[in-house]
Amino acid sequence: MNNDKCYNCGETQKRNDFFVYDEHCYCEDCYNELFFTCACCNEVAETENSFIVEESQQRICTQCYDDYYDTCQNCCCVIHSTDVVWFDECPYCEDCYDEVLKELGLHHYNYKPDELFFYSNEESTDRNKVPYVGIELEIQGRERNHFCRNMVKKYKNEMFYLKEDGSISDKEGVEIVSMPMTYNYIINELDSWRNVFDNLRYYDMNDVFNCGLHFHIDRTYCNKPSFAATIDYIVNNFSTYFIEIGGRDFNDNYCKKIYKSNEDWGTRNFNRYCAVNLENQNTIELRFCKATDDWQTFANRVKMCFGIIYFAEKFSLKDIASWNGKQFIRNFNNICKKHFGSIVQRNLGE
Repeated sequence: MNNDKCYNCGETQKRNDFFVYDEHCYCEDCYNELFFTCACCNEVAETENSFIVEESQQRICTQCYDDYYDTCQNCCCVIHSTDVVWFDECPYCEDCYDEVLKELGLHHYNYKPDELFFYSNEESTDRNKVPYVGIELEIQGRERNHFCRNMVKKYKNEMFYLKEDGSISDKEGVEIVSMPMTYNYIINELDSWRNVFDNLRYYDMNDVFNCGLHFHIDRTYCNKPSFAATIDYIVNNFSTYFIEIGGRDFNDNYCKKIYKSNEDWGTRNFNRYCAVNLENQNTIELRFCKATDDWQTFANRVKMCFGIIYFAEKFSLKDIASWNGKQFIRNFNNICKKHFGSIVQRNLGE
């Protein structure tokens, strides 16, 4: 009878009862203690160098961990690479990622709270009589986290909220979203957007590469079908004018120009990433402006947005369908001068 000793504990037993690993023999107890079968690749590996997967509580080998898994930066649980959320170039499980966002006051890209409407004291609260616009500003900077904490501390009334956005850096980028506001509130209230721009400068948030500035026009005010049709038509047909104001090329993947027949202006595009997004039930979204860290540039683009609203209130698509660029400029600037005391842009750049 052939007997041998366990390579680990030295116990002698029948050779046929041993388990072999790396050309060494082990008794059953030692083998079960020192080795395991990987739940991922089914190969035998050393327990000492293994990992426990959080969700299944199964053990995996080092090679499978390197190939398919990561460890959460916060709680150190092992998770499959497909379930990892990367933030600031670090891997997180979903629960810890939510905690990180909460600490910064950041929300997921699809977060949408109940709406609050902000207006100046002298203005009507009737949304049928006063246009409201919500604004999204994408911005980036190395001090993003400090900026976010400051915003959360300052705006406890939920005038603004902060979101992550897949189109900008997950390490330095943030999307600043405002509740719907009137023109006077946006421009004249010191604690509104003007203060946000002061904070942008303070924290050096000035990277606007590939960042957008979006305006969501409340459809309650623009409740006539002709509103959407006029807005859709002028933005796409006089795009050269709006490129000069908005600073963004209409060939950008996120704000494409759309071509339609006259009867289709103002109808759905079945595409959110166009200059005038008509996919939202409650808003008409203007997406053709580039982000900015400059207050005056921002104010001019706000003026342009409200100018578009007032223009669509006065002129129907039937009124303007035969206009050329100069006719549009003249009438649009007259609208702006009437409501704001100044024009937005002098030339179409033709």
